[in-house]
Amino acid sequence: MSTSTRVLSQVESGQGVRSTTHLLGQLQIPNCCPLIGCNPGLLLAFTRHNTLRRHLHLLWLTNRPLCRRCGAEDETSVHTLRECAALAALRHVNLGSFFLDPEDIKSLSLGAIWNFRKETGLP
Repeated sequence: MSTSTRVLSQVESGQGVRSTTHLLGQLQIPNCCPLIGCNPGLLLAFTRHNTLRRHLHLLWLTNRPLCRRCGAEDETSVHTLRECAALAALRHVNLGSFFLDPEDIKSLSLGAIWNFRKETGLP
């Protein structure tokens, strides 16, 4: 198994990857990641580092993990992409459905997801 395949499998399973530095050290990315191209934003998404409140709360950078849009649940990637009622109309326009199932997400292009994310206005 190649290093890239092994690291991708670790990221997907959530096992064995302790930090971004650890992950990037394994991939040895000079200027461009062979898995996701040269987009630094995609690299952040790939390594699961983001500025959504739940993640910031886990890092002790905010006291409130709740969604900035609806305030009903923790602000996570899954919540904003699939569940947030306040983003339902925007999700429908950009992704074709008010609420998404995991199977729906698999059929979406990364570009569509990225554009939706930008239009939410969330950092």
